[in-house]
Amino acid sequence: MNELDKRIEQARAKRFIVTIVLGGVLLVALLNYIFWLFPVKGYSIDVMPADAKASHFIKMKQGAGFYFQGVLYTLSDKLAIEVGAKDFESKIVNITPTTRSTLYITLEPSPGTLIGNTEPSDVNTAWTINGELVHIGENLEHRIPPGNYNISINNTFYQPINDTLILERNQTVNKSWALETVKGHLTINTTPVNGDVYINKEWVGTAPIIIEKPSGNYDIKVVAEGYETTHEVVEINNKTTYLKRQYKLEPQKGTLSLTISPEGGELIVGGVAVGESRGSTFNIPVVANTTHSIHYSKPGYFDFSDTATVTPGENKALAITLKKEIGMVNINTFPAAAILIDGKPEGQGTLIKKLPAVKHKLEFVLPGYRSQVRYVIPSSKSAKTIKVNMLTEFEARRKEGKPLFVSTLGIVMQQVKPTQFTMGSPANEKGRKRNEFQIKVGFSRKIWVSRHEITEAQYAVFDASKPNSKLPVTDISWSDAVSYCNWLSEKEGLPVFYQMKGSRIIGFNVKSKGYRLLTEAEWEWLAKKSKRSLSTVYPWGNHERIPKNTGNFADKSMKGSVTFYLKQYEDGFTRKAPVGSFKADRLGLYDLAGNVSEWVHDRYTNTPPSVSGIAVDYMGATRGVEHIVKGASYQSGRLAELRSAYKESSKSGTPTIGFRIARYH
Repeated sequence: MNELDKRIEQARAKRFIVTIVLGGVLLVALLNYIFWLFPVKGYSIDVMPADAKASHFIKMKQGAGFYFQGVLYTLSDKLAIEVGAKDFESKIVNITPTTRSTLYITLEPSPGTLIGNTEPSDVNTAWTINGELVHIGENLEHRIPPGNYNISINNTFYQPINDTLILERNQTVNKSWALETVKGHLTINTTPVNGDVYINKEWVGTAPIIIEKPSGNYDIKVVAEGYETTHEVVEINNKTTYLKRQYKLEPQKGTLSLTISPEGGELIVGGVAVGESRGSTFNIPVVANTTHSIHYSKPGYFDFSDTATVTPGENKALAITLKKEIGMVNINTFPAAAILIDGKPEGQGTLIKKLPAVKHKLEFVLPGYRSQVRYVIPSSKSAKTIKVNMLTEFEARRKEGKPLFVSTLGIVMQQVKPTQFTMGSPANEKGRKRNEFQIKVGFSRKIWVSRHEITEAQYAVFDASKPNSKLPVTDISWSDAVSYCNWLSEKEGLPVFYQMKGSRIIGFNVKSKGYRLLTEAEWEWLAKKSKRSLSTVYPWGNHERIPKNTGNFADKSMKGSVTFYLKQYEDGFTRKAPVGSFKADRLGLYDLAGNVSEWVHDRYTNTPPSVSGIAVDYMGATRGVEHIVKGASYQSGRLAELRSAYKESSKSGTPTIGFRIARYH
């Protein structure tokens, strides 16, 4: 090379160096401008395990940044990167401003793939890896993490296979296993004769027989002359290799074809119920050359019984026709009640009737009495006699041992037989009023009377507006009181005493044993004559001194609040007292002398009654707007008001008027 060429080459080298230096300066300037324009943050990336770290790579998936010598530089606030390595599963990592400066990323090994098959192949082959069933089918293709595995292959008709396998990362293993057939044995016996044995339609011998067979399903058929053919499908598999069968051959059958009339009865053949017929013909297989009993029955008909025998394969027809059975039924009711048979009216009181020998429903109905139901199946052998004693609803409940409804409310009733006496007061009785007419009265019936006045709690069950207390109920009208009595009667199944039209009382039934108010005569007898040889002026006797604890009156504590009060008496109450607060009278009744006054049944009148002789079961005047009120109250402050003959009247309820109940026995 001459001198000129050397100089030219030196000049070129110099220009190249200058170009490189200028390019580097420009690159540094450009990077400084980019770092100024986009704030850059670096993150140290540590990939594990070591096998993955050696071949790892990082790709930008979202945002701006670059990876250089183990450091990730971000040019945006959010960055998503893909971290991967050979034979490891890639992972997406999101980078944000809050992410720590050093990232430790662990990659999972890529799973391997096991491809398996068997010879022969079978769709029922079960593949199990480490004890877990992963597939049922001819072939297996299954991805699993690298590692050591126990492989189990199971098919019902082949010997089980157990094998081990080591699978590397991302490795695919193809393997085939040979299935070994299971060998089994069939032992077949037959009784009572030795039958010919067929397996899969091929004759294999006469029982008893032992046959060696590979695994599989086998159709066994046993044939013997004079006996029914026996069929069964059995299976030999890797769990059941030895099968033993003991067949009891059934004698060959014939058929009984039975036509029955009427339908719907019960048919029994050979002691076995065939069931209720749904048609007129039965075709029943039976053992040939054997006598079979036949029995057919239906309610309302005479039974049919017979026997029959059939030969092998024979179809023997037999017609069965039942004859109707009729029976006599004698019915007597007291008192005479309407008689219904199967819902149809048939008579009153007494009835003699022929009926089919089936179950009949007998109903007995009489107003005021509980309806009764009986059932009867007539028989041609003897007449059936039905005797029915009709009971009122009240009597029926008592016979059943049910408690009285009033008892459930805490109302205690006392039985009393009033005797003849003279109600009212004589002209010379101190404090007498002109309305206390003297009437001789008698009583034909026993009565029940409540030992206490009706309480607010007992009345509240009927009228929820009242409080729940033991105080006697007050502020109720005479109509309210008798409505309560009727309500009690209805609850106990008794005929109501008071006849009502809407809320208005239009009359009463003196024959009723329903609940009612005491009559004035009954109330006075209880107050002045009960347990006494002679009538007394006051409930406690004839003397004017009031015994201690006799009743609730306007005592000296009421001074200033009432016009009149009893200066020498104190009872401890200024208003109503709970019922039973004072001692009972001679009969066991409470508060008859005083607590609250009491409504009685009678109407009030100032006109003397036109009664001659003895008035039996006297109910008072037939006319009158108001009703009589008997007995003293906590506001009674004069002795004249405490007399048994004393009475007042009222149109409406007041705070001092209550009531007690009664009824005829």
